[in-house]
Formats: sequence, C-alpha cells, structure tokens
Amino acid sequence: MRKKGISKIEFLFSVFVFSLVLLSLSNFISERMMETFYDMSSQVAKIRCEKIADILVKESGIPENWEKSGSFPVRLGLASGLYNLSQDKLNELANNCTLFEKAFEIYGYRLRVINLTDNSIILNCGSYGNLRARCERSVEINGYKGKVILEIWW
Repeated sequence: MRKKGISKIEFLFSVFVFSLVLLSLSNFISERMMETFYDMSSQVAKIRCEKIADILVKESGIPENWEKSGSFPVRLGLASGLYNLSQDKLNELANNCTLFEKAFEIYGYRLRVINLTDNSIILNCGSYGNLRARCERSVEINGYKGKVILEIWW
C-alpha cells in the first residue's frame, strides 16, 4: 500500500531537476550578458579609436606649435593641414609617447605612422594587447603618402 503524497526520493529528485534547470538558465543569461558587455565595450573602443584618429590627422593641436613650445599640449594634434602631418610633431611624439597617453588618457594602445613609399615606420608608440578596435587614416607627410594606424586594447 502506497502512502499519499510525495516520497523523499521523488522530492529530492524534483529539487535536483529544478536546481539543474535554474543553474542552466542562470549560466545562459550570464554568458549572454558577458557577450553583450563585450560587444558594447568593443563599440565604445571603436568610436574612441575613430575620434582620436580624426583629431590626430585633422587638427594641429592646442597650442598650434606645441612641438616647439616645450610645454604639454592641451590638445594633441599632428596635422599641419587637413590629413597632412607635421614631421616636427611626429618627431616630438616619437621621442615622448607619454604625450599621447596623457592627452587621450589611454594606456592600452599602439599608434604607428608608416611611410607608404618605402614602408618605413616613422612613429611607433604603445605595445601589443588584446585588440578591441583598429582604425586607419591615409595621410601625407612632407609630400609622400603615409598611413596612421591606431589600435586600442582595453
């Protein structure tokens, strides 16, 4: 004769199944949230990369001749004209990459300026990391074609 109600084994089994379903559901939600946050941070990094690259190649900075003033630029720009970079500003930045880091408050990055005529590297600041965003700009430097490449890690 069977007792009315649920037995201990049936109760334990149902609690186990319920816990397993709950755990699976929370794991699924957690994975989707992490993917969403990663995608959002990648989009933020891409937007920031594009903005910084535009500032570098379109603006001369504040003050305009920051490379000669010896003081920290309020706004860092490398242009002597639209998409035309100043060799003096590139040389100054190549000698002191912390100018870039402080100006844009960024530390996980690599900034390169390449002479496309002979593929030589004019400027190389930063290091390697887990790439989040990359942007490029075609420029001119002293009459030859070049490229600015900015990669952001964080």
